[in-house]
Amino acid sequence: MNDWLLLLIVPVLYLAMRSRWTGKLVITLLSALKHHAEKKALQEWTGNYYQWGYQQIRIIEKNGNVWVVDADLINAAGLKLDKNLRRKLELSYGGYALIPGTRQYGFTETAVLEFLNSKQAGNPEIIKLKLWFEREVFFTLRNKREGG
Repeated sequence: MNDWLLLLIVPVLYLAMRSRWTGKLVITLLSALKHHAEKKALQEWTGNYYQWGYQQIRIIEKNGNVWVVDADLINAAGLKLDKNLRRKLELSYGGYALIPGTRQYGFTETAVLEFLNSKQAGNPEIIKLKLWFEREVFFTLRNKREGG
């Protein structure tokens, strides 16, 4: 910081601290700043994620399509995402791709169900996850799109 700027700030702060309205002003400004930060931090997520256990699952709607972020789905399924798995997913599922307008890879609604069907053999948690997607996530999103 420039020395002349510091020389201006110090007297202004001193005079402000001596005022009886300073406390109220500081509290009001800090409260407004906190409220703005909370709103801004959550704004991107509002209506765009669901929670499966402790895993947040981001849902992105683009051009009328519903996309589920791959890392969230794979973590919820108890798997680890790496380059090899991503390559296999691109080859195996037509509905797995880079989500338009983002830097995230994801599954379309159909690809989510296909992926979970392929992993559900003998795993009751995957079956529960698939049912949750069908009944909670996709059903809710369809109703929202249809206006019901």
